Amino acid sequence: MNSFSRRSVSFSRRSFVEKLGLGMGAALMAPLARNLIREAQGQTSDRKIAMFWFACNGINPYWVFTPKEFAEPLNGVNQQEPSDVSNSSLIESATYTLPEAFKPLEASYRNNLLMMEGFKNYPRKGEDVGHGAGCMALTCVPSTDLVNQSQPGGIGFDQLLANSIGASAPRKSVLIAISSKIDQVMKNHMFAAGANQLIPAFQSPADLFKDLFPNMPAPVMMGTTPSSRNRVIFDGLRYDIARLDKQFAAPEKDKLATYLGIVEEYEKRLQSASNLSCNGGTSPTLTQTGDPVDVMVALNSLASIAVVCGLTNVMGVDIGCRDSHDFGPNLQSILRASVKGKDGTSLADVGHQDAPVNGPVITDTYAWISGMVAKTLDSLKAIPQGNGTVFDSTVAMITSDNGETHHSIQARWPLVLVGGKVGGLKLDGRYLRYPADPRHSLADVYLSMAQGFGVPAGDFAKGSDGGGANYGNPNNGEVGGAPIGPLPQLV
Repeated sequence: MNSFSRRSVSFSRRSFVEKLGLGMGAALMAPLARNLIREAQGQTSDRKIAMFWFACNGINPYWVFTPKEFAEPLNGVNQQEPSDVSNSSLIESATYTLPEAFKPLEASYRNNLLMMEGFKNYPRKGEDVGHGAGCMALTCVPSTDLVNQSQPGGIGFDQLLANSIGASAPRKSVLIAISSKIDQVMKNHMFAAGANQLIPAFQSPADLFKDLFPNMPAPVMMGTTPSSRNRVIFDGLRYDIARLDKQFAAPEKDKLATYLGIVEEYEKRLQSASNLSCNGGTSPTLTQTGDPVDVMVALNSLASIAVVCGLTNVMGVDIGCRDSHDFGPNLQSILRASVKGKDGTSLADVGHQDAPVNGPVITDTYAWISGMVAKTLDSLKAIPQGNGTVFDSTVAMITSDNGETHHSIQARWPLVLVGGKVGGLKLDGRYLRYPADPRHSLADVYLSMAQGFGVPAGDFAKGSDGGGANYGNPNNGEVGGAPIGPLPQLV
């Protein structure tokens, strides 16, 4: 950094933020400006980001997840209970065909992902696991309500990370959701601060906007064409950047221009999804009453802006989780023509369909999710940080809240991790299938991630019924042992 650049940011952070407080883009500018000032003054940025994506109904390994090179026989397999993995030793390979459900990640992130299956995570003691594990997918300990699974048994891993990597951000986490319950402004079935402490997720883009950007005034409308109207966040940022232009040297101006371009791109997605306009001068008009696909695109755009600009370092996404019959949205607009409009293709019903319907619907659902994840990662890859980019310190998880299917036995929980080499995490394009014995828990994945992020795991998942050396069959009243710990294949 040249001497002029250092002199250009010699003012105090407090005075800088006070100046920002007068502008429309201050809510976004303040956190990203702090990072720019730190870097300009020669301080190393240590920002780390985690994103968690969950959808209902499981990811059937036979129809959706497992690469064709490692496919198992389909004899006797039905939609109710795909069997445990058949291999007796670890399968590990970097040579395989990426399943269609994750193809949007292939072009840019094939060498930055890890496909994993074979994890246990039983949410109940002595009962069938039902229609969705809900919070258990993040807490890895049984609910305190074993009948209705309505209350978390402990802290979710996303919030464990948020308490550390998100502690200094304006928002510890940003949580979003869509469901069939459009009358519920907030959804309370996936995220937990601790035992019996649910954290609600936003279902309304308008309400999320108001929460992220409180008291944002209406921008001055300079034209009448769609491209010059209703760009609430973008116009506010552009105003503040222009107003503070003399405060920065060329390197910082270049980085600000990068942020501005990313936010403008997300606003275009907001406009296409919701015909973004000012509602009382403050927010997008789209609420959860719209097409759930458009609603999630808008929610993801707003949450991604929050991540990109430093409002938060932890993002959580819930798509119809817990009991899919009650909460599964109808995502018809993303489905292929062969199944679009057919009975049973809503996420509320598809769990009871066999391969010809379930396979395409769940595949299309995760391809859509993977595409949104890829776009967010693209944005983070565009932002310089240290000797690389923000992407290098980011990890996203894509999975279900219910393991391998709708009526899951929680025996082989499939998931995908994609991102940078946070703390040496080995996200390098491999496919891993863990053996039936010894048993590994989903909690082992989280413990591995905790080590990579440098976050102490503490008592996380202690008392888990999933995985471990003493694994048992919950349908026979048996219980499993504690998680084994970080996985050498991941850290």
